[in-house]
Amino acid sequence: MWGWEEENWLSPYERTGPGLAKDGRAKFNLDSFNPFFFKHLKDVLEEARREGIYLQLVVFDAWCLKNSEGHWDRHCFNGANNVNGVNADKNGDGMGLEFCSLRDEKIVAYQKRFIDKLLEVCSSYENIFLEVANENYYDREWEMELGRYIKEKEKKQKVRHLVMPLDMPNHDGAGIKTWDLKTLKEGFRKAYEKFNQPLIMDTDGIGEPSDDVIRRAFWTAFVSGGHFDFLDSALSPQTGGGALNPLRSNVYRQMGYIAQLSKKMDFWRMKPMDEIVIEGTAFVLGEKGKSYVVYLPYGGRMKLKLESPALFRYRWFNPREGVFRGEGMFKGDRVHFFTPP
Repeated sequence: MWGWEEENWLSPYERTGPGLAKDGRAKFNLDSFNPFFFKHLKDVLEEARREGIYLQLVVFDAWCLKNSEGHWDRHCFNGANNVNGVNADKNGDGMGLEFCSLRDEKIVAYQKRFIDKLLEVCSSYENIFLEVANENYYDREWEMELGRYIKEKEKKQKVRHLVMPLDMPNHDGAGIKTWDLKTLKEGFRKAYEKFNQPLIMDTDGIGEPSDDVIRRAFWTAFVSGGHFDFLDSALSPQTGGGALNPLRSNVYRQMGYIAQLSKKMDFWRMKPMDEIVIEGTAFVLGEKGKSYVVYLPYGGRMKLKLESPALFRYRWFNPREGVFRGEGMFKGDRVHFFTPP
């Protein structure tokens, strides 16, 4: 919700003045919301809903306070940039880390007013979840307090959204950042033991390898009972894709195929069940005695035993093409060999 690009960011506040901000334009008025900002947000939410896309909305940015050159000079809560007497840099270090703090009641009050407006716009959309702050390493209690504020505001609403970090760890909070499949599986296992909440594999900071590597990792995340965030630099405002930084159409299709398959099962009832694999490299998500997804990241033969006397029907799903090919029947309480078509 809070951009940092020098020329491309869109502020939630109007620039009414009087007086000029540090960039030479009219100062922000924190009592006057920018209607175009919220119209643009609503348009994005509406389009995503039409396309069946879920969005993770980051309410406040914290990372850029320390890591983006000149960001604080452009920030609405810089005392030199607003007409409201709000300054989130009390110690004058030029970073504004006090923005991520409960120490100044006036700052927190304005943050909650922004949240109120945001929730008003988002109230009817089920296809979003909220992350209070992007990579806030400064004051966890500030983040938790604003998360609790969101939960309280939505308590009586028809649509209530998941809020990070209350309902699940932040996008990098579980520490699952790797393209190595075995390490990825182990990361999910340990994180579930620690959090017992929905988890996300986050690709921020680990590069953008080949499409095949990404495909295998995303399917592995899914059958590990988790989800994934793909940080695609081709979509950043500075580049927009191109010959040297192409849009990853194959990766987007893979994400669609995972969503396509997930809609055919009650995946929220399932959990990792790799113990049914007797032989071969395969990862399993299942609901015991009912349904299973078995992923072969490198193909090849596998041997399974479901420990259930039921008769099961199986179908092969090609993750590269998103189509089913080949099917059969087998008894779950017997060891059975499977070879992809």
